[in-house]
Amino acid sequence: MKKTIKYIFSQYKLLVCIILLLPLILGIITPKRYLKEMEVRFYYSPNYKVSNSVDKSLLKTINSLNTTFKKSYSDKNLSVDITPISGGENQYKISIQSHNYIDDNTTNKIYSTFKDILLEKIPELYHVSHIENNDYLYISSNINNIIWNYIKTLVLIISSLLLVSLLNSEKKSLINKRNVIIYAIFFILSTLLNLSLMMSAILFTASLIYHYSKKLNIKDNIVKLLILAISIRLIIGIALMALNLFKYGSIYSYLQPDEIFYYSSGDTIGNYLRNFSWPDLKAITGVDQYGYNLFLGFINALTGKDFFITVKIINVCFSLILIPITYDLSFSITENKQVSNLTTIIMSIMPTFALFSNFALRDILISLCMCIIILQTIKLNKYGLKRNFSNIFILFLGVVSLWFLRKFAALILIGICIFYTILKLSNRKKISIMITLSTIFLSVALVLRLITTVYSIDIISMIENYINSLGISNLIKGLFLSIVNLDFLSNTNTNLYESVKLIGLRGLYPETLFLIISFPAFIIGIIKGLKVNREFVISILAFIFGLILIYRIEYGGWFLRIQLQTLPYQYLLISLGICKLFGNSNLLKKLN
Repeated sequence: MKKTIKYIFSQYKLLVCIILLLPLILGIITPKRYLKEMEVRFYYSPNYKVSNSVDKSLLKTINSLNTTFKKSYSDKNLSVDITPISGGENQYKISIQSHNYIDDNTTNKIYSTFKDILLEKIPELYHVSHIENNDYLYISSNINNIIWNYIKTLVLIISSLLLVSLLNSEKKSLINKRNVIIYAIFFILSTLLNLSLMMSAILFTASLIYHYSKKLNIKDNIVKLLILAISIRLIIGIALMALNLFKYGSIYSYLQPDEIFYYSSGDTIGNYLRNFSWPDLKAITGVDQYGYNLFLGFINALTGKDFFITVKIINVCFSLILIPITYDLSFSITENKQVSNLTTIIMSIMPTFALFSNFALRDILISLCMCIIILQTIKLNKYGLKRNFSNIFILFLGVVSLWFLRKFAALILIGICIFYTILKLSNRKKISIMITLSTIFLSVALVLRLITTVYSIDIISMIENYINSLGISNLIKGLFLSIVNLDFLSNTNTNLYESVKLIGLRGLYPETLFLIISFPAFIIGIIKGLKVNREFVISILAFIFGLILIYRIEYGGWFLRIQLQTLPYQYLLISLGICKLFGNSNLLKKLN
């Protein structure tokens, strides 16, 4: 990369100056901006019981009125934006932007007009309330704009140079006058259209996948899979936005209400960060696992309020990075190209990862962190600690990221990785079974103690009470039904699936049908895996069933989005079983 930078700076000084001056110019000409936000809540009175729960039959009308109201204030001096805060309750954020100071009279006038229109147009509304203590005022100055512009520019330059350096190692003539001019135009347009962070994510993902696929010698296969995976994700993303616009009159998804919470909290956090003021994350999010909220806050600080599509694209990038990582994980375990290729094919075409990569939810990122942690643990056990500082650093980074995303998942996975390491060491060093079992017992006790300390709960008593109330047979049935996505047949929380239509859709969902049909291959894959790498199979089964058990205890069921955390390893075992059964077929021979 150093040679690339030196060459570009020496040969194209004028273009480099333009690129470096553009963020400064844009920061200076962007006028000072005031932003006032206030929270409002709507209440209905169904059956004479006052409620602010979302009534989906009225959402399209409400969102349509919100859009009309926003347009009435769209001018250069004052603009109004209305976005949902919650997907489960009628809470909205009114954002008022102006180049002049926004006083209380302006705020009250906008709120009163908004309230009168809603109450007049929607007879079902009982009351509209302004939560005054939730008003915030932010000031966006020129110096702040300049600093954030340069951060975006730096990120885009680094991601671009990274990809160019990787490609230039094979194509010596890649850096030439024509290509540099094309890049300069691309850079300027990306900056002017506020797409630089999105482009950075795409370029960085392309660099990472290119480097990874070259290292694993799977460049030809991965390109085809990525084209297929991107196409599936793009189609699903467009379909979801069209469905939300048609059904609810909004680009925000009420199909996964948590997405609205992440966008709203990310917007609020971003407003603080843009003013270089550290937010009270727990007060804003209401939780202490705010890693993804903070991540969205930084995206918002870099891009502004129009970060909806950028977040979607970044989430899709995370799901694409999982594809070569899954190959690496599969090959590290099986050392079988056929199994590894089949695992990545399943990963690319199955709808669950494609579906949830189009939601602004933390689950894709959690799955990515988990895969990274498990992969690095396997590699460190396989190759040792010497000269593997990069693996140790990546492992540490994965654990820290997962901790701030979902603490108990991090604790469970740490326990599983320790368990796997102990099994590997005992097998390699021929340690006695008693010492091995004692070490495992102490490690499990330590992890359970950590969970008890972090969450202030007695996890052992909780599991014991759950088993006693459910019975061993029902417990086992629930665990195996969850494996094939049929958890709704044994959920203890009856409110999870009240609709017969939802139950039918879940039962006929392509992933469910695939997991049911491939369950025999899953069992055969376990048997085969025990011969190939029994320590991994035992550890990963403990992880899968442990995670299902914890979620069923806490929520009464096993959710499709949570299954993202176990699917890569289920795909691996299924692929192992399929290759055992049909590995000599002409179709599967092509995967070697």
